[in-house]
Amino acid sequence: MALWALLVFAVLLVGCGDGPITLPPGEGVDPATLDLEDDALAAQSLLAYARLNDYANSWTSLGPEGGYAGHPNHASRLVTYLDPVAAEWLEGASKDGAGDPAAIPEGALILQEGYSSEGEFQDIWMMLHREGYDLTGREWFWANLSPEGKVRASGKPEQCWFCHFSMRSNEMVFSFPVPGVVPLRGEGEGESEGTEAAVEISQADRRVAEELWRSLEEADYREEWTTGLKDPGYAAVRDARSVHSESLALYLNDAAADCLEATPETMPDGAVLLLEHLDEQGNAQALDVMWKRKGYDPENGDWFWAEFAVDGRLEKAGAGAGCRDCHQAALTNDYLFRYPVAIVHL
Repeated sequence: MALWALLVFAVLLVGCGDGPITLPPGEGVDPATLDLEDDALAAQSLLAYARLNDYANSWTSLGPEGGYAGHPNHASRLVTYLDPVAAEWLEGASKDGAGDPAAIPEGALILQEGYSSEGEFQDIWMMLHREGYDLTGREWFWANLSPEGKVRASGKPEQCWFCHFSMRSNEMVFSFPVPGVVPLRGEGEGESEGTEAAVEISQADRRVAEELWRSLEEADYREEWTTGLKDPGYAAVRDARSVHSESLALYLNDAAADCLEATPETMPDGAVLLLEHLDEQGNAQALDVMWKRKGYDPENGDWFWAEFAVDGRLEKAGAGAGCRDCHQAALTNDYLFRYPVAIVHL
């Protein structure tokens, strides 16, 4: 105990200056019971714990090697890891359909690395779930540290939960639907009559889809639209239930791209977001499209959904098209994962 106290004291002293950061020992740290009263020390302890457990090689990583396109409030490129508690919860819930967003286990830890466009390691972010910790922040403890372990923000930083609050319908988590937020089919259970994907495409929706495809061809979206956030495509962050490919390229027309810069409450009429499914060689295999059409489906954000083959053949289209059920997890972010769209109202 005396040695531990001396080490903690040393950490506090070093952390106050500009010298190198000495992280506290990670051995024996239990994220589920870690004392969060000293939030800066707790943040450093969590990082030490993650590194001691070789998180980059032993935890579940989201997205392929090399990461995916980032966000202005984070970094140009991101790599996300789930600790065993978080990973087991997500995978187990997705398999048995018993997910409950109110039952995120104590100690579930999400860690994210941020890199510059040149590949420089710049930031570490962490989210730790703790029952009763901060009800405004949906019981998440937040931390932002330098790669050396210098704490930049920790505890209940407004800059973290304020942005993530736009994803409150998905338990403050971007990028993947939290189990229990959206309906799940049992393992091996296929599409049945009456589900969105099983509904035939109406003639009216076919005409809308044809109009959409013509506009995509005329726009030359690969050359003229914004890719990601001015990033040449991105690797998808997906869990096991995703209907998308492992690797995707995202394109946004001007209306959608301008919206992300201005953060209005919803995407404007005419906004189009297009995902290309890519094979291992980077060739497009299919296209998923969201098109905001005022008055089309007011109860569900006015989104028209469509899936095309690369030659324009229509696979799915309409008010749901097998897409909406999943995207409803991002209801408070205008049905969009990854990017904050909605202004947060507290």
